[in-house]
Amino acid sequence: MPLSQYRKALEKLYAARIAHASTDARQVLFCRSLRYLIDHAEEFDACVPENNLFYREFEDLLNAGFSSEEDCFSLFECVVIFFRLRQCAGKGDESPVVSDVLRHFEDCGEWQPEDETLVCDWYWRLIPALAVARG
Repeated sequence: MPLSQYRKALEKLYAARIAHASTDARQVLFCRSLRYLIDHAEEFDACVPENNLFYREFEDLLNAGFSSEEDCFSLFECVVIFFRLRQCAGKGDESPVVSDVLRHFEDCGEWQPEDETLVCDWYWRLIPALAVARG
């Protein structure tokens, strides 16, 4: 099912998270990224394949519900990958929300290019390589 079909679930999550995000900068950024994803879901349908493992994790998290901050952290990583896929596909504008999310991912120190995690491998190596191969 394409991302745009999850709009209601995303709206529900957004409403729940925005109520708790008032002073936590990371939570505010997470909420802004959710709002952007909701508002541009059809554009993401075109560049985020449903068989992508981050998409499947995103789907699983939405369907299971959120029980911890770790779930939000995982969802944020999925959203980062969606933004990166869209960026490298050359789709859409470079909105302040997208720029802020990607800058946070790159600069906050939580994730490093040399990290041997799946999200770092995808963000810094696999997605750019896919974009070059399509080029």
